[in-house]
Amino acid sequence: MKPAVSVVMPVLNAAPYLAEAIESILGQSFPDLELIVVDDGSDDGSPEIANGYARCDGRVHHIALPRDPRTASGARASNAGIAVARGNYIARMDADDIAVRDRLSLQLELMRERQLDVCGGRAVMFGDREGEIWYPESQTGIRHELVFRSGLPNATMLARAAVIKGSPYDEAAPFEEYELQTRLILTARI
Repeated sequence: MKPAVSVVMPVLNAAPYLAEAIESILGQSFPDLELIVVDDGSDDGSPEIANGYARCDGRVHHIALPRDPRTASGARASNAGIAVARGNYIARMDADDIAVRDRLSLQLELMRERQLDVCGGRAVMFGDREGEIWYPESQTGIRHELVFRSGLPNATMLARAAVIKGSPYDEAAPFEEYELQTRLILTARI
């Protein structure tokens, strides 16, 4: 059966964090999801961790890409996951982040209420650095923020599948999320 949300998680040598990142998605209060873990040629234990979850939970799919030393960002792995995503919505998640339990349900509710194409979420640092990272909460605010930096945290992005599949990440861009957002702000409701 087709999931409502496909979560795409690019991975490159994230073994110390990967299990907790995966668990934070599998433990979402919104369970109608698939998690696509795309390993970009890790040489640590990341592939084994991803395979272990794929064997134990049918919602987890693992894609292993050979390492391309010319690749400096997660754009290639993200695009590979987006290409096979089956959900009506596609969420991004980083392999070294933790999603709060209601992340997907709250984002879906907001997207439906405001008829959005893309939304992000708040980012809170943890570990050796603490505090919230401020991001704007309106289309106008995001547009203005893009003069200086990304308008929303890439790892919190949720988008309608048709929008993100029609505007893949530029694999040659050094800051792929910034480049993507500068294109999406012109045509999408964010």
